Amino acid sequence: MIALTNQQIIIEFHQLLENKLFLSNLQSCNSKDELNYYIKPKETLIALHDKFLRYGTKKATSFLIIDIDKVKEFKQIEEYYEEVVSKLNGIEPNWVTQTDHGYHIGFILDKPIWLNNDSITKKASEIKRDLTSLLNGDVAGSHRLIGYWRNPLTHNSVVSTKLNNLDKLEEALLKQSNETINYLLRYMKQKKKKKKTN
Repeated sequence: MIALTNQQIIIEFHQLLENKLFLSNLQSCNSKDELNYYIKPKETLIALHDKFLRYGTKKATSFLIIDIDKVKEFKQIEEYYEEVVSKLNGIEPNWVTQTDHGYHIGFILDKPIWLNNDSITKKASEIKRDLTSLLNGDVAGSHRLIGYWRNPLTHNSVVSTKLNNLDKLEEALLKQSNETINYLLRYMKQKKKKKKTN
């Protein structure tokens, strides 16, 4: 995890985004108002300087992005990043970007999700749903596999260039679910014990 202040990391992350976006031309814009209209694609190298990017195409995506809104208390972005890593049992997102109302958490996958492959698309959608739930994400803003989100290169962000794997994300979420279930079972058992002693 590195804040986007180190020149070498900016270059590496820029190259990673460019490679994983697949396209030589990309839809991007600089205001949310523009998202209500058709956005003409521009060269990816130019688009990577805009505030909002379209992640994914009609055929594939290499990104899972979670929108976190309604944050009660803003934390330092590095602190929030570490909190996310802890919730994911050590799996690092590729970026956490601060927004007006919260954060965007982005994962860049080592292999693309081909949207014509129903089993992989279903798996990715389930993982994204579980990530949204675990990270208290905005359901409406997080459940789509392709769409417009903030560009981490043009916002206050912390980044990692280590690619993520869909199976490893699924494993981390399963482990987290099991830990939660075990905690609840222990809690209920203790509550029953207390009830019997009273």
